[in-house]
Parts: sequence; structure tokens; C-alpha cells
Amino acid sequence: MDVNGGEMSKNPTLICAPIMADSIDKMVTLMAKAKASTADLVEIRLDSLKNFNPFEDLNVLIKQCPLPTLFTYRPVWEGGQYDGDEKKRLDVLRLAMELGADYIDVELKVAHEFIKSIGGKKPEKFQVIVSSHNYQSTPSVEELGNLVVKIQSTGADIVPIIGLVMGERGLISRILCTKFGGYLTFGTLEAGVVSAPGQPTINDLLNLYNFRQLGPDTKVYGIIGKPVGHSKSPMLYNEAFKSAGFNGVFVHLLVDDLEMFLRTYSSTDFAGFSCTIPHKETAVKCCDEVDPVAKSIGAVNCIIRRQSDGKLFGYNTDYIGAISAIEDGLQARYNMSSAAGSPLAGKLFVVIGAGGAGKALAYGAKQKGARVVIANRTYERAQELADVIGGDALSLDDLARFHPEDGMILANTTSIGMQPNIDQTPMPKDALKYYSLVFDAVYTPKITRLLREAEETGATIVSGLEMFVGQAYEQFERFTGLPVDEFISPRSFIVPPHSTEGAVPENYVKVLTTLTQRLICLQQIAVRLITTARKLFDEMPHKDSITWNAMLSSYSQLCLHTDALSLFHLMRYTNTKPDHFTFTSTLNACSGLGSFRNGTKVHALIIAFGYQCYLPVNNSIIDMYGKCLDPCSARKAFEETGESIRNEVTWCSLLFAYANSGQFNIAFETFYEMPKRVLVAWNIMITGFARNGEVEMCIQLLKEK
Repeated sequence: MDVNGGEMSKNPTLICAPIMADSIDKMVTLMAKAKASTADLVEIRLDSLKNFNPFEDLNVLIKQCPLPTLFTYRPVWEGGQYDGDEKKRLDVLRLAMELGADYIDVELKVAHEFIKSIGGKKPEKFQVIVSSHNYQSTPSVEELGNLVVKIQSTGADIVPIIGLVMGERGLISRILCTKFGGYLTFGTLEAGVVSAPGQPTINDLLNLYNFRQLGPDTKVYGIIGKPVGHSKSPMLYNEAFKSAGFNGVFVHLLVDDLEMFLRTYSSTDFAGFSCTIPHKETAVKCCDEVDPVAKSIGAVNCIIRRQSDGKLFGYNTDYIGAISAIEDGLQARYNMSSAAGSPLAGKLFVVIGAGGAGKALAYGAKQKGARVVIANRTYERAQELADVIGGDALSLDDLARFHPEDGMILANTTSIGMQPNIDQTPMPKDALKYYSLVFDAVYTPKITRLLREAEETGATIVSGLEMFVGQAYEQFERFTGLPVDEFISPRSFIVPPHSTEGAVPENYVKVLTTLTQRLICLQQIAVRLITTARKLFDEMPHKDSITWNAMLSSYSQLCLHTDALSLFHLMRYTNTKPDHFTFTSTLNACSGLGSFRNGTKVHALIIAFGYQCYLPVNNSIIDMYGKCLDPCSARKAFEETGESIRNEVTWCSLLFAYANSGQFNIAFETFYEMPKRVLVAWNIMITGFARNGEVEMCIQLLKEK
């Protein structure tokens, strides 16, 4: 099946857009939107209309619909809105058939009567769908089997190959139906505007879950938790799977009983799982084998099903992402070098929570030489974990009064402060003044109340997003066997921006600006001036984005790329909002270092803050990928730069990406595609050939020039 976007689908499952509106005009508008969304057909919910003239309105809907039509006139007794005469309702459905409808949905309760009434009158391509809806309970396997028999006995044209489950738990049935041969699934035009609970949007089906490319051999991965709908894991992994060309899909899995879930979904088609609250500790018992580190921690956040025999292997990647993020924050705060050893060594590290994430952070901090204290609502659980790792224990009630020293580290691993309970915090603000760094494993919202108040007291803050991304890197490699750096796309990290701005004394800005301008002009005294500028910068009581940019630009233009990146990371931890000047300087530093990993992270932040529409930023992105020897990503960034706004720098950056990676055939094509071949473009080509010993090509280009 060739879908509207031109991409060949790997499966025959149709996407049906439910059309619900109170007027015919609105329905016609929505049908056009469904066509634009690349839906395959529309379900027209007649019971949503306020005023309905059957003959006239059905004619309009059928003639003006650009897609095949499925008509539903759902009665109240089956979960719909129609509460009128039953004979009139069925007459309307028969009329729709006569006027050219492609499908009619009729309820099992009246299906025998309806199908008997249209015997011998059905158009050749017309089909009847017989449906049954159960909003009260989940039927047993035996009950489902009996239901299948009943529907088949009605003479329906399409019998139970449309099996969809309601609500959040049923989301996987709406996505994975394409893997298991489902006839159609429903996708809405807008989030929340649904004809049944749990329907995803068409946009999510196509772009988040890559629905058209799922098939019988697609491997299923998911995030197991309760709650789980807030998790951004599907965004991250599905984008990475798509970039890697890996045949997998990642879904939310709302699970009550982990052992029963793993026993039920025992097929090797369900190849791996991320594990979150509250199942990390239980997962240790459910796996056939557990990695020694995960066993030491007592928690598993990654489960892999071995394809040869279906055995489950458990790992823990939480501590890697969280501890690395905390160390980065401390190094930025104290301007420490990573070569000096872990900044956690000797620090008092307070962990809130004794669950799976708490165990991981306590283990990781202890491994780095920190002195660990566990605080938990239940003191006995805190003491149990403290005994295992060799630390101390507190009750959560006593934590606010616990301050044996200044400069402590605080890590919240509970769900306190997670959406929707964003006004909650595990610690009173006044107690946070004793901590130099505060980490919160919660990342929805990115800046929790705990982090906001910690920042106000002067602490460095680290968001749970850093932990989420860090642990995901290792899980991706375990899921796919592929190197993560090459495939995790910057778009996977889109998060809401956060900023705090303070007033900056005008005299500080003037002095700093004067110094940075002199740095650019007077290279011979650069080292002395940059040191002076940084000292002045560090003494400033408040810094806005202009101040940070002045310092960043100085480092970048003097090719002090490591210092520039270090300053950018420090800027992030202060939550000063970056702008396009910030990102241009930082990308230049990534380019200078050839740091692909840092470059992709900066690219992700650019998208998060909405600066990808700025031409200088886009040009810097292309240049960064070119210098990091990734011409494919450079080309993608080039294509995303509107043709009307591209300039010579855009073209030259792309040209350099191909020439720098030795792809001279494509470089030649790009060179001759350029609207204007400026001198820089000629130099890029000649230098590229010269570097690769292609003397004759250099001479040929020089002659052409």
C-alpha cells in the first residue's frame, strides 16, 4: 500500500481518523484535515451531530469526503450519543449504504437484524463491520473466543481482526495491531479529541511510533511502570530506532504486576524493557540472570530477553547516568578537571528514597568515594539500604534538621514533585542552603519545585533529564547492539526550556565587553586578557545571557574550545537561558574539538529552545557535523534550512562536510548545484583534493577558476 506521503508501507493496516463534530460544515473541514494527515479512511460519527437531515447531510458527507467513509451512529447503550428511535437509527445506516458509504459499523446486539435487512441490496465494495464494546471489564480469553463466534455468525464482512483495548493500558493494542495483522486502528486529528478512550493521534502513530514501517518481524520494547504515561522514553528510542534503521518499536507499558506481565508477554517478539517506578526491585527477582552490578544495587532498570531461549537478563544503567551528571555539575561549579578524580570523593551524599533509583545512586556515590546517607519515609528501609552499602540512615522527617556540614550533595530519587503534583517537594527550602548541589530524578517537569528552590539558595542543580539521557545511552546499545552516538537523534531530547534572569550591573557589562573586544584584536596578549576577563566574570554577582555570551565568544574566537564547552555547561547549570549567540559559539567549540557527542547534545538543546530557525545557528550546525565527519547529519540540517534563506555560508558548510569526509563525488555534485560558487567554495574543493593527494583534480579546478 502506497500511503499519501509516498513512503511504501510494510503492512496493510489502515489508519482511520474519527470525525466528531456538531455540524456538517465542521465535519467536512475535519475530513480535509484527515486527508492531509495521510489517514486511509474516516469514521464519521453521526451521533455527534446536533442537527441532522439524513438524506441531505449524508449526500454532502459522502460526496465531499476525499477518503473512504465508515459511518457509525452509536447509541447511548453502546457508549455513543444517540438516544432516539432505534428503527430510525438503522434506517440512516441503510441510507448511508445506498448513497455510497464504503463501510457501516453496526453493533452486535442488532447486527443479525440489520444484516438480514440489507440482504441482496449491498453494493459490491460495501462492507459491514460488526462491533462490540465493553467499557466495564476485560474479557477472559474464553469470553473473547465466544465473542468471535457470535460476530462471525452475524455474517459480518470484517470479523475480529479489529481488536482494540480501551484506555491507557490499551494503547499498545492500537500501535501493535499492525504487527499482528489488524485490519485498522484509530488515530485522532488532535490530542484528546477521541471517539474512544486511549486513541493516539495520527501524528504520533506515524512520527512517534513509525506505524507504517511496523510489521510481523518488528521487535517490541517498552517502558514498564506505574505511572508511565509521563515517560519520554518512546520519543527517545523510537527516533533512535528510526535513525539506525533498526526494526523495533518502543511503547508505554502500564503494569500492575510485573511477574504476571513478563509471564504473559513471554514471546521473544517482546525483546527488551526499561523498568521504572515501582518495579525496579521486583525486576531483580523476575530475571533469570542479573548483572553483578545490578545485583549489588538490588534493582534492575533494563531487561533484555535473549532471542535464543527467551531468558531474561537484568541490568542497571541508572547509576551511570545520574552519577555522571552529578559529577559534571560539581566539576562545573568548582572549575575542576575530570583528570583530578571524582569530585564526589569525600563528599557527604544524601539520598532521598530507598527504592530502585535510590539504591542505584547510593551504590554509585559509594563507588566514587562519597559518604552516603539514606533518608526515607520508612526508617527501617533506609537502615536496610544503609547497611548494604555501608552508610548511615535517617527518617525523611529528620532530614530537614540534618546539616552536619556545608557543601553536601542531595539526590531525590522519589516521585515527589512529579507531574501532576508539581507543588510538592521532599525538602523545605530553608534546609537546602547546606547543599552545594541538588539532583532530582524527576524530569517532568524538568525544573521541579525542589530544584527551583535549591537554585534560589545558591546550589548547583542537576535535572533528572540528565540521568534519563545517560541511562538511555547504555540501554540503547543493549537493545540493539549498535553504537549509541551514531544514532540517537537530537530531536529525541526536546524538553521545555527554563530560565532565571537577574539584573546585571551596567558597569560590569561595559568592562567585560571592552576586555573581550581587545582579546579579539590583540592576540599577542590573549592569555593575560582572557584570564583577567574570566576573573572579572567569576566575580560578577549576577550574569545574564549577554554576559555569558561575551565570555563564550572570547573563548571560541581564541580557539580555547575546551574552556568554551566547560563554560557552556556551567551556564546550563545556572539555568540562564541561552540564545542564538550562545549556541553559535558553543557549536564552534564542538567543531574545533571535533566532538560529535557534545555537538549532538548542543543540537538537541537548540531544538528545545527553538533556535533552529536562525540561519547563523543552522550554518554552525552544518559546519559542526562536517568537522565531526558526519556528512549525513550535515545534509539533514542543510535540508531543514529553508531554500529561500540559505546563503553562501550554508552551501559552503555542506560542501566542506563532503570534502572533509572524502566524499568527493557528492562534493562535486554539491559544488555545481551551488547558486553562486564563491571563492571559499573553490578553496574548499582544492584544499580537499590536495589533502587527499589528488593533484590533477586540484589543477583542473584551478584552470576552471
